[in-house]
Amino acid sequence: MVMPDDMGLTAPQDPVAKFEDFLRLFEDPVGTFVYLNKAKYIIADSEKTRTMTVDFTHLMRHDPQLAKDLHENPTEYLKKANQAAVNILHDQSNGAIKLTDEYFVRFTNVPSSYCIKLRKIRSDHMERLFAVSGSLIRATNVRPEIKMASFECKACGAMHEIQQLDDDLSYPVVCNIGGCKNAKKTEFRLVGRTSKFIDWQQIRIQEMPEELSAGNVPRYLDALLLHDLVDTFRPGDRVTLVGAIKIAPIKKLNAGQGRVFQQMMHVNSIYSEEETHSEEITEDDEEKIKTLAKDPFIHTKIIRSISPGLYGMEMEKLATALSLFGGVHKVRGAGHNIRGDIHVLIMGDPGTGKSQLIKAASKLAPRAIYTSGQGSTAAGLTAAVLRDETTGNMVLEAGALVLADNGVAAIDEFDKMKIADRVAIHEAMEQQSISISKAGIVANLNCRTTIIAAANPKMGRYDDNLTISENINLQPTILSRFDLIFIVRDKPDEKNDGLIADHILKLHMPQDKLAPGEEIIESPIEAGFLKKYIRYARAECEPQMTAEASAKIKEFYIKLRKPAQGDKEMPIPIVARTLEGLIRLSEAHAKMALRKEVLVQDVEAVIKVQEESMKQVSWDAERQQFDVDGLQLGKSHSKRERLTKLYTMIKNLQEEGHDEPVDMNSIVERAGFAPLNLKEDEVKSLVEQLKKEAMIVEKKNGKFLVVKDTK
Repeated sequence: MVMPDDMGLTAPQDPVAKFEDFLRLFEDPVGTFVYLNKAKYIIADSEKTRTMTVDFTHLMRHDPQLAKDLHENPTEYLKKANQAAVNILHDQSNGAIKLTDEYFVRFTNVPSSYCIKLRKIRSDHMERLFAVSGSLIRATNVRPEIKMASFECKACGAMHEIQQLDDDLSYPVVCNIGGCKNAKKTEFRLVGRTSKFIDWQQIRIQEMPEELSAGNVPRYLDALLLHDLVDTFRPGDRVTLVGAIKIAPIKKLNAGQGRVFQQMMHVNSIYSEEETHSEEITEDDEEKIKTLAKDPFIHTKIIRSISPGLYGMEMEKLATALSLFGGVHKVRGAGHNIRGDIHVLIMGDPGTGKSQLIKAASKLAPRAIYTSGQGSTAAGLTAAVLRDETTGNMVLEAGALVLADNGVAAIDEFDKMKIADRVAIHEAMEQQSISISKAGIVANLNCRTTIIAAANPKMGRYDDNLTISENINLQPTILSRFDLIFIVRDKPDEKNDGLIADHILKLHMPQDKLAPGEEIIESPIEAGFLKKYIRYARAECEPQMTAEASAKIKEFYIKLRKPAQGDKEMPIPIVARTLEGLIRLSEAHAKMALRKEVLVQDVEAVIKVQEESMKQVSWDAERQQFDVDGLQLGKSHSKRERLTKLYTMIKNLQEEGHDEPVDMNSIVERAGFAPLNLKEDEVKSLVEQLKKEAMIVEKKNGKFLVVKDTK
């Protein structure tokens, strides 16, 4: 009989041996045995490390056929790879690591040919190895899954070990030891102490917002994490999963398995999507970005490239640009975080382009979520606790602000949100985290998110007869967390209206129809390239504050506060929180030019922006001074003074009348004289304010009584 070797053929090599050859022989660069070196690290820390990470492209270079076989039959070949790793570790450790020990090979850097988008997963992708990227939106608690169950026979006490291969727990068929013949499930007791368990966790990933086309609902994929993969990431993180997509039965109450199945990925490895994010910027792109940054008019070009269809709004566009680039996030001693994100609020009359501007910002941000306050709830913005349909347990699902971690959340109709829902984002804006304590789940999620919001005035249009705080339908606590606030007014002006009309008409006219000498309106920097520019600046540029720039900020801060020094009658024009905001804004302005240091010219530019914002929201027209109290407390310093004086006057009237309630006519009459000198409508407005703050109460007869302090 002629054997295969005699015929000039070789028997096919066992996959375990092929994987061993790869792990032993692969060199990168030549002379450096990558995976033998990794084996030595694992042996040195064998109690903690059970994973050998393998670059899939290395396997393709070494043995393309083995890589193809792994892709087509991952269930079998992943087991072979794990066994090969154990064999290598056994040899390299001189038997210290046993052949029965469990170690895992985790594949990363899967080539694009084996990467698939969530929306493109189809039936012919089942039982194949693929990489899928998405936002982690849900994770169950870590639970034990039984792999080898030990049963004790209640009749004779014999022990049975049953390997668990199905979804349901498998019991011994019969106890055939010593002639027992026990065959009832109820007569076998599971012994947890001698059974073998592994860690189990189910997660859900969802399509990333920037991958969605208009009108599409995001798709999701459930996945299983086992062993050391559990709890490696949290809801809100962007991850890439490598594994085999398998079918899982859809369990229906009081019904059998139907013909339709759900998809479930059995994960081999999971790693941060950020690790591969930078690959989208090529070397050619990087060279163009660095060249553009040297342009002396780079700031102007960036401003004009943000929503070029909007005429004017230069300050608002600059504020949006500063928000997109962001400051530098810092971590000081004892884990103290100093946020680098810049929050911007644009409030104005309808039809002024607010929504268009923040929508444009969301499209330019490397990571962004656009939502409307009218249809958003606290749980939708932060995180929701839901019941998992598979396990029946409560799970945490990330909301918009968590999914936009390290990105931008653009919120339109911010003023239409319910107060309770709006309060939920206080912590996210300042502390950069979301704390959850619901249904027995206590968690803290990262929320390093920049918020760009648009809102309408309280009365629909801005009313010049009302103060700024009365026009803005937002609580002072939320307003104080915005670094910049701008109010866009729609005032008829013949010259400006003509320029806006010309600009809009140009947008709708082809080049050949324009008047001689006129050019079509175009963005100085193409939107796709500007997005790459912003991503590169956020990732690679961390400008440091110089002594000269610091001195300029200090000078501005002291200059504004000096008039209020030692004078209780003077309002406070600026606070330390604004000072921190100036630092962030200066860093962002330097980032726009990819500078490594913050220069004086950066500080001077952002001081102009800050002053413009303060003139619109912190200017006390009565005293002709900046007054931060109007923004921080909801009442200007002068209004607080009037309230205090009126309260004291009503208290005196009450004492004069032997603690009897005071009628409105008496209050109006007394307030008309010095030092108040108030008109009737002003008095009534202040009385209503005192009632709201529970400083006075109105009796049934229409008279007022001062609420006395209780000690």
